[in-house]
Amino acid sequence: SNANGEYVRFADGTQICTSPQWALDANVASGSLFRSAEQIWVFPAAFSAVPMVHATNMNNTEIWGAARSSSTTGAAGRLWAATSFTGRSLRMSAIGRWF
Repeated sequence: SNANGEYVRFADGTQICTSPQWALDANVASGSLFRSAEQIWVFPAAFSAVPMVHATNMNNTEIWGAARSSSTTGAAGRLWAATSFTGRSLRMSAIGRWF
């Protein structure tokens, strides 16, 4: 682990990274929804190819996360909701190859 999260590498080449938890506010109107600012995540360990990423809302509310990556070293994510909110938590994970 390091300041960017935790990772595990398996002998078959699989790597899984998990981010720290961030508190975000989804108060930017986007059509009929509200979104948070984009959270940039630098992976705690680089991948050998672009991994699959996933964003998770860590609160028990009707909010969802979205993530994207086009890099072997990082990703971006945000929270979305039907109503404006503050102080909800986001975590991201990535799975791919380290060799």
